[in-house]
Amino acid sequence: MPSKQLLIVRIGLIAGVFAFAGIAIYQQMQGIVPLGISETFPLDALRYVLWAVVALSALATLFLRMKVESAAPAQRGVLILVGWTFGEGAALLGVVLHFAGGAMSSLWLGVIAFVFALLMLPVPSSQN
Repeated sequence: MPSKQLLIVRIGLIAGVFAFAGIAIYQQMQGIVPLGISETFPLDALRYVLWAVVALSALATLFLRMKVESAAPAQRGVLILVGWTFGEGAALLGVVLHFAGGAMSSLWLGVIAFVFALLMLPVPSSQN
């Protein structure tokens, strides 16, 4: 996958995650509380799931970084994109937990996993 296409995909992923984060910050500044789904919603259990997803995202990102360094140029773009999606998945789970009534820390934990994936798997300057 050419670098220009990867850059466009990366911008799209960043825009989506940070749009949700911006909405959450705006709501917090306005004093709007996130919607609580219900009393029976297993929010505490899903926080543990978030921690597990963040850990798996970080491990997958590190694994894919090693694979990218030794992969053929034609495969690098795909591996980088897969790594970003692990980070985005963690970020979106954090967003969902926050909007379901969880703490803002749920959102930031996911965003940190996403930023980690973006930093560890940068867009290659050129594909040979």
